[in-house]
Amino acid sequence: MAERVPKEICNWYSGPSFFEIVENLPVPERKSEGALRVPVLDKMRDQGLSIFGKVESGILTTGNGLI
Repeated sequence: MAERVPKEICNWYSGPSFFEIVENLPVPERKSEGALRVPVLDKMRDQGLSIFGKVESGILTTGNGLI
């Protein structure tokens, strides 16, 4: 995955390694002035409910009624 496969092992593929492909993917621009979007990635119940996500757009601050 990190290094290209030698021709002796895989003669039909001559492209980049998986890591090279991932490193060259374009990074989307984050829009801080857009609507708040936080996709839920996971949840956990331990002394209450914890929800895990990533802010995709907008700004989330303490005291804005969501926390």
